[in-house]
Amino acid sequence: MQTGITIKWRGQEHEVGLDNDGTFWVTAGEQTLRASSVTELRAQVEAMPRKKIAVPFTTTSRTGTVQRGIATGVHADGRKLLIRWGNGTARQVSFFELQPCMRELTAEEVGTLEDLHAERDRVNEEINSFTKAHALDLRAAIDAELAKP
Repeated sequence: MQTGITIKWRGQEHEVGLDNDGTFWVTAGEQTLRASSVTELRAQVEAMPRKKIAVPFTTTSRTGTVQRGIATGVHADGRKLLIRWGNGTARQVSFFELQPCMRELTAEEVGTLEDLHAERDRVNEEINSFTKAHALDLRAAIDAELAKP
């Protein structure tokens, strides 16, 4: 029988049941846990081991800085990624903050990526210089044409 009581596990509410013999139970993940009280049941759920993962990846910032990290999980409440960066710091990051996200790159691939970003920056500077050299104040040019007799 359902009790109307829930236990939160990994960000989701799980309904607590009660057997005819007075035993409380809850199914969390693939396990059904049983206890003589809801307090004891909550303690069992909290003590359940968390799955350990380590997914290495590489990303770049908008400025082209290459960053290596390891995804260690997903936060139960906010669904943000749990990340440990190559410099040892850890933080929660939303999925969109890691775009672009690539597999772990080799040192050679990181070098290639850094070269591509440097080339992109050089080309962007050339485009900006060209645009400035050929700039036109269109409003002023239109006003000048309209002012002609």
